[in-house]
Amino acid sequence: GFVEFTSWLAEPLNAILMILAVISTFYHALLGAQVVTEDYIHHEGFKMVKLIGQKLFFFGLAIACIFSVLKIAL
Repeated sequence: GFVEFTSWLAEPLNAILMILAVISTFYHALLGAQVVTEDYIHHEGFKMVKLIGQKLFFFGLAIACIFSVLKIAL
């Protein structure tokens, strides 16, 4: 349940491992989205804008998740 999970996540080692999992998951998602964009978008200007937008999007989601983990852990 929710209480058990939050108490589990409040442990320092578990919080660190969860943050590392969040970072690796969003980095993997970014790389996958980047490959699809590079393969299927042929207009160079739009491709650059889309790649920058994807990086900002995944970075923002990762920061939000890390903030949530730290809020529970601390």
